[in-house]
Amino acid sequence: MISNDLDKETRICEEKKRLEKIFKGIEKDKKSLIEKLIENAAFMAITLEELQNRINTEGAVIKSVNGNGFETINEHPAQKSYNTMINRYTSTIRQLTDLLPDNREESVHKAGEALAAFVAKGKPGVK
Repeated sequence: MISNDLDKETRICEEKKRLEKIFKGIEKDKKSLIEKLIENAAFMAITLEELQNRINTEGAVIKSVNGNGFETINEHPAQKSYNTMINRYTSTIRQLTDLLPDNREESVHKAGEALAAFVAKGKPGVK
């Protein structure tokens, strides 16, 4: 997990480097395919962390008052963004791991564990 104390661009660069290490042994003809996938995956991972922190702080739902003065409860916009992006992130990671050579099953397993840990990470102190 990358420290939240760093600015977003730095955290994205660190995540990109981490992913590049996992995929460094990929065949040359596939390298051009994975560069953009890695950039997108790094961006999404850090953005997902930010969205998750916001949801943990502000909650998954928000109360608002509609035009008629009635209070309504709606899904937090960050929750909507998170739900959409986590699916795209998972798809991107799947695409990347599908490009790995067969002898990299351990790396795939580790990447899967990291994704599972990220998704399972909840509000601190809540189990």
